[in-house]
Amino acid sequence: MTGERSSYPALLLVCLTALAPVLAEAQTRANTAAPKPQTSACCTASDLLLCRDFQLCHPFASRANSAKRGERLQDRATLAFGPRLLPAGAPVVSLWTPTGSGAAQAQFPAAGPQLAASVTTRAGHIRDNEAEPEFPIITQGQAVWSARQDGPDARIVQVVIRIDADALHVELVFRATRSLRAPTITVIGRNPAAASFMLDEMPRARRAGAVEGEPLIGRIAPGPEGGSRVELSGDPIDLANNKRRLLGTPWLDFRLTNAGGKTSIVTIEKGKSATDMLGALFD
Repeated sequence: MTGERSSYPALLLVCLTALAPVLAEAQTRANTAAPKPQTSACCTASDLLLCRDFQLCHPFASRANSAKRGERLQDRATLAFGPRLLPAGAPVVSLWTPTGSGAAQAQFPAAGPQLAASVTTRAGHIRDNEAEPEFPIITQGQAVWSARQDGPDARIVQVVIRIDADALHVELVFRATRSLRAPTITVIGRNPAAASFMLDEMPRARRAGAVEGEPLIGRIAPGPEGGSRVELSGDPIDLANNKRRLLGTPWLDFRLTNAGGKTSIVTIEKGKSATDMLGALFD
């Protein structure tokens, strides 16, 4: 009896050794048959307006709550914002300068020398689609950036945003003085379609591929000409965080509400030249 029990481990070892090739082959077949997980990432070079994955990049992406809707959204985004919109032969990079006669013209104060050459970047207007609420509408436009001296103690960076297809014309003015290092941002609607726009929340600095950006730190106050004025916090820690967000992200989002209570987002690309202009406000 004792001899029979002592032979069990040896017998078990023989069985396992014989089964090892069979188990290995089965595992190999399972691995081969298993579908590879599909990964999806927003394109980082062109971000929101040229993104191939609409669900990951769109600020309203949470509304696409099914695979079918996601596919439709992605198809529509590719159709509307594919590279074909760029000038012939142009690479998909930042600082896209549109062609045609509709280029926005910056309207700057007459006083004060220009500190840097103006630069044109992309802009977008994102709004609800009343006919199909689950499919928000993005309209592409452009933003013209320029920096000027405003008197002996102040610098301004002015951004003229035109979304011609939506008859939307918005102007941003970033201003900093020697005595008050925290810049202010004034948002003004320059045509009837934008005249009643007010900021709904603090502007957000958004990284490439992010659904939502980080809000700047400060408060919103009434601005000139019926617009809104963002007063960034002068606290040293807040100032450092605002500088990091403004200079370290490629997109700025402004959530606006009109007199009828409808909300939309105006998003603008910065690029290196515009980022350098903003960086000078903190020097």
